[in-house]
Amino acid sequence: MSSCALACTVQGNFRTGPLTWTAPDSSATGLGTPPKAKNRTVTALSISPNPAATGGTATLHFDLRQAGLVRVSVQDLAGAERAVVLQQTHLAAGAQQLPLPLQQLPPGLYLVLTQSRGEREHVRLEVR
Repeated sequence: MSSCALACTVQGNFRTGPLTWTAPDSSATGLGTPPKAKNRTVTALSISPNPAATGGTATLHFDLRQAGLVRVSVQDLAGAERAVVLQQTHLAAGAQQLPLPLQQLPPGLYLVLTQSRGEREHVRLEVR
């Protein structure tokens, strides 16, 4: 295990004192990887183009490590669901590409959520 300590003084409603960080194991690559991240069902989540044009279409790219039911939705930053792109559909394992129609989304920031096997992953989408 590796660790480092940094002096930290923050005013306001925060505590002052040392900040200590410890790597989870010696094989960590700098910042460490949460154990759950190694076993995610949905990985390599990205959108292109991003930002995307209002009224256009973007493409959601991701890798599915195991075949299974997948749901994809778009939420605004307040957490309201704005669109369902894919409704609990069985997808094969491997690289996936889904079109994201943007006709119903006004300019703004959104989260595109993927749900599979009880896990949720998201990627930010900017519509201009």
